[in-house]
Amino acid sequence: MTSIENTLAFTGEKTEKTNGVAMPLPFTPPPNLGRTLNIYFALWAVCLIVGIASSVLCARGVTDILTVIAVVGAILFGIVGVVVFQYLILYQSWKLIPADIARTTPGRAVGFLFIPIFNLYWMFIAYAGLCKDMNKTFRQCGVQFRVNEKLGLQYCALWLALLPAYACQLAVDILTLESVGNIGGIQVSLLAIVIVILLIGALVALIMLFVLIAFLRAVKNGAIALLLEQAKESTSPPSERDDIPCTEKERDLPTSTIIAWVTGVVILCLVLFCFMILYGTETVENVRKKAERGDVLAQYQIAVCYMSGEGVPEDKAESVRWFRKVAEEGRSMNAPRAQYILGLCYLHGDGVPEDQVEAVKWFRKASEVPALKFYFLPEEIADMKFMVGWAYYYGGGVRQDRVEAAKRFRELATEWEDARAQFMLGLSYYNGEGVPEDKTEAAKWLRYAAEQGIEEAAEMLRQIEGQ
Repeated sequence: MTSIENTLAFTGEKTEKTNGVAMPLPFTPPPNLGRTLNIYFALWAVCLIVGIASSVLCARGVTDILTVIAVVGAILFGIVGVVVFQYLILYQSWKLIPADIARTTPGRAVGFLFIPIFNLYWMFIAYAGLCKDMNKTFRQCGVQFRVNEKLGLQYCALWLALLPAYACQLAVDILTLESVGNIGGIQVSLLAIVIVILLIGALVALIMLFVLIAFLRAVKNGAIALLLEQAKESTSPPSERDDIPCTEKERDLPTSTIIAWVTGVVILCLVLFCFMILYGTETVENVRKKAERGDVLAQYQIAVCYMSGEGVPEDKAESVRWFRKVAEEGRSMNAPRAQYILGLCYLHGDGVPEDQVEAVKWFRKASEVPALKFYFLPEEIADMKFMVGWAYYYGGGVRQDRVEAAKRFRELATEWEDARAQFMLGLSYYNGEGVPEDKTEAAKWLRYAAEQGIEEAAEMLRQIEGQ
């Protein structure tokens, strides 16, 4: 086996013998293509490594200035650099294929990849089709080289397999769930499903990265192999074609180089991960400084520390002060939980004088945010909604409104099957408060509440049935 066959084994490329007969090329490949593709491939690898490192730092948010640098680095290198150089390699490779063989033009091959939804189909043309058309070109030109046609197909299939992970990540971003540790009362089953899908997506992305490296490397080597064939047929002196690699060693990057790049990426990620672990244990003083500079996440964290006495002396009043800042800001992911906790503090007089009006005010704000299930446990949601409904029923902290109270009790009784709400809704129907008087409807809801252990509901139900 020749050296080129050994070095290409990693990518699954193969050569075919043509009995040593060199066939004339039916076209002239673009000049300097070999050097151009080598440069693009090297820059793509550099952008990939820097992009991964920047993204890891960006996700951690080490410090304010490093966060800004990481965001810029992730955008410039992780997105622009990798995508641009990948598409440049794709574009230049399509330029290599004669018009009578190519199923599309270089411009369309790359340009149509930017069309949403349609690009899910088109990538099979741009990537998998490129491998097939390149091999047709090699056969027509008598080049002893073949690109593994499965690489393009595998890359496209893996990209499609990533869509569920992308969908989960998009849902997380829309719901502003900044980190799993700060989600609060998110339902464990749903969170577990999301995490599993994201982990599977990360594994698929890693495999896809290896396949993409192999694909780009195979396409680049195929282009250079064609240039080698052209160089053999050229009558010009070597000094006039220095841009064309003239040895098998120069036409390919050794497998060891690819392995070294991948190993470097893995080691870099591990180093950054260890750095995050070591640096991630921030002192309370550092968190306080961030909180004083207006960092909403730090404000929430320092409030929790003072509430639980973790790292600082327990101070409910100081905790309430920081929870209030987060609750009043209202836009951060932690705002709903801060509003809920603030309501509890006013309800029970923890750190502030007991004030039912303020408690209902903050419960009401917390209960009106979208996607409650992602912020609170079911019992927390039920408590908030019942407190607001109870306040409307009795006029505690808000203007008395039995109609609004019945509406909120109905929602809580039907969607959450809360026994307290079922009892209050039955009571409303029994007395005709906020709803038309209806003993049958009252008996239905009182029965539901009695089945969940509400003794008052069972007593009222016996009175209705005895009438």
